[in-house]
Amino acid sequence: MIVCFVEENHENWDRFLHEFTFALRTSVNETINKTPAELFLGRNIITPFSKLISVTEGAEYVGRNIEKLFDEARQNMRKQQKNWEKYYNRKRREVNIKVNDLLLVQTHFISAAGGRVVGKFMPKFEGPYRVLEVRNNNLTIWKKGKKCHS
Repeated sequence: MIVCFVEENHENWDRFLHEFTFALRTSVNETINKTPAELFLGRNIITPFSKLISVTEGAEYVGRNIEKLFDEARQNMRKQQKNWEKYYNRKRREVNIKVNDLLLVQTHFISAAGGRVVGKFMPKFEGPYRVLEVRNNNLTIWKKGKKCHS
């Protein structure tokens, strides 16, 4: 979103913070089907346009309504989590790692302009490493002449 406001001058992005925060607070969250402002305030935020078309609610309405909003948000969140779980686990398979298995370790390189290193072009995995010990979900592997825990 910031990219849309900032042009060639990358030093003026902070002039638009009010617009950014307003947009974030009034956008409906996909998971809970509510806006952050609605959950925080107990009612929809008043925009210049909404002043033209509606009357604001009183404080007593907001107090009664806030618990209902939180309950709806919780229900929507649970429903969305089950939906995401179905897609996330669709291609997931069980992995059983045993002692003496060989495995690759995922790397997370960070770009460094000074060293002319682009993280995107670095290898995604290191290894193979031999598994020395398995305890619950913790592994001890042999890495370049020494034991490492992961």
